Amino acid sequence: MESFPFVQKELWLRMPNRETERVRLAGTATVEIGTDATGQAADTDGDGLDQVPIELIALNLVGNSSLGLVMVTVDPTKQSTGQIEEQTNLTPAQLDIAPLTPGVDNDCDSFFDIWVEISVDGQTLHSETAEHVSAVISHLPPEPGEVYTTPLDMFPIPLVDYDGQSTGYSIVSQRIDLNPEREVDHFPFVQKELVLRLATGATERVLLAGTMTMEVGIDPSGAAVDTTGTAATRCRRC
Repeated sequence: MESFPFVQKELWLRMPNRETERVRLAGTATVEIGTDATGQAADTDGDGLDQVPIELIALNLVGNSSLGLVMVTVDPTKQSTGQIEEQTNLTPAQLDIAPLTPGVDNDCDSFFDIWVEISVDGQTLHSETAEHVSAVISHLPPEPGEVYTTPLDMFPIPLVDYDGQSTGYSIVSQRIDLNPEREVDHFPFVQKELVLRLATGATERVLLAGTMTMEVGIDPSGAAVDTTGTAATRCRRC
């Protein structure tokens, strides 16, 4: 099981008026990987390369659009499955990818077929078919920049309501970054004033000094997302 505390998604959404809008979202995800700490795998399709199954079991993303907040999750009624397959079989019956195989420098092909649930403009929509997203990854978890994207020639995916009726919305394309690059700031001199209540009931002011490191959920481009619908972009601090 792999948890991703900071995920970014870029969604191109076609509106009922036929206009296309880019929606940037951020949040969390959880992926189940069908292997153990040793990287046990199998060649299940007979092509000489080992692979493991994966499943996106949780996705919670929020962004803002011209119609207000947009929330994206996985459809709880369907499984969003995929796989990771090594490009070169260096060790039989083992997925050859760092850090499962120490010292290995080997890429893997990976994909998900994601059934999404999208809340927008007071409606809850479901993808009529699964989004197929793929990436080439060199590490588990994926390194920054190893982004899952839809095919360039993908036909728009209609979004339907609970009754399976067309809503006029569709997904044109998307990219999802499970592990985007984050800014890390180091502060060599920090001061803190602490007012401490003692066991006697009295209070005492304590002055402290030292260092601090802060991780900021923002990449070098400064990309941020309005996750509250207030038209103010935010980045996440850890």
